[in-house]
Amino acid sequence: MSRISTTNRHLILIASAILLIAFLGMLGYLKYFSETPTCSDNKQNGDEVGIDCGGGCRLVCTVQASPIVLKWQRPFQTLNDVYNVVAQLENVNPDLGIRELVYDVKIYDQDNVLIVGPIQRTTTIGPNQNHVLFIGPLETSKSREPARVFFKLAGSSGWEHVDTFFAKAPIVVRRQNFVNSPNGAALDIELENTTQRQVYDIEVIVLLYDATGNVVGVSRTEIDMMNPNTTDVSTLTWPMPFDEGEVAKIVVQPQINVFHEQNDRL
Repeated sequence: MSRISTTNRHLILIASAILLIAFLGMLGYLKYFSETPTCSDNKQNGDEVGIDCGGGCRLVCTVQASPIVLKWQRPFQTLNDVYNVVAQLENVNPDLGIRELVYDVKIYDQDNVLIVGPIQRTTTIGPNQNHVLFIGPLETSKSREPARVFFKLAGSSGWEHVDTFFAKAPIVVRRQNFVNSPNGAALDIELENTTQRQVYDIEVIVLLYDATGNVVGVSRTEIDMMNPNTTDVSTLTWPMPFDEGEVAKIVVQPQINVFHEQNDRL
């Protein structure tokens, strides 16, 4: 009789353990599937395409975006042994940007000897634009002349949806006047904020092209903020003159940090 009672007790303990495990498992199951999905719960749920990306999330899955394309890269001499390094990236995504893009830069001479770098910088990428990276001025050794630049995209915070306000460029060029003299060159530009919003953190890039479409000069300036429906006049200079007729085309490119806290309204 005691043997049967002992067996029953064992069966009861085993059954109780199984029920407890099942109960805990059910609680975990209910907790996992009953919580409201969010874009920061480290799970693929709701209408997400991946973990915390796609669907209704601001972060876009990598497979949903076209990759950044490096179009060209090269050094530009400004003074003896002083150079600016410039690269152009293409983002064809019409409503996507990158909050933080990390890149590395190295400069080599004609003998493939590393003379500058590696330098690591970050930038933001706006939607649907050719984004220019500008690094400089950089001093080099008198015996080593830059011949090749190597840019490498080292990582990013990922693609994000951007405020639709920036789908159309809010800053436009109203006027530009280029003067080339024996003492150097200068470009006066007038930009206009054509919108009803203040726009912050504007980097203005200028590219000078020759008749064959090659970039022969670059410069940049910054504008902290432009009020609605106002203009801003800036002058950019080059310390050395260009050859007569060398500059055939001028591109003025305002680049806005769309993720600046005052610009980003998503």
